[in-house]
Amino acid sequence: MYYPIYTVTYSGVDGEVHRHFATLKEVQIYCRDRWEGLDYMDNDHQFHNDYGRFTLEGCNLFQLGRQSLTDEYSWVWKEL
Repeated sequence: MYYPIYTVTYSGVDGEVHRHFATLKEVQIYCRDRWEGLDYMDNDHQFHNDYGRFTLEGCNLFQLGRQSLTDEYSWVWKEL
């Protein structure tokens, strides 16, 4: 049986959509595919791109990655 633990809510040009995930890896892949850079990170639970805003529930962006130690403008995705 599938029990979603994490939710990412998209609000934007396509309206509002709630996507549910069972693992952090699934959340990471979804976010990574929509990520446009560290400048688009609003806080530890939200980021946006040119099409809308993404809000994480049940986890935060720092569980998925971190700011690069060598380049303050880059984001490094964790190995999950």
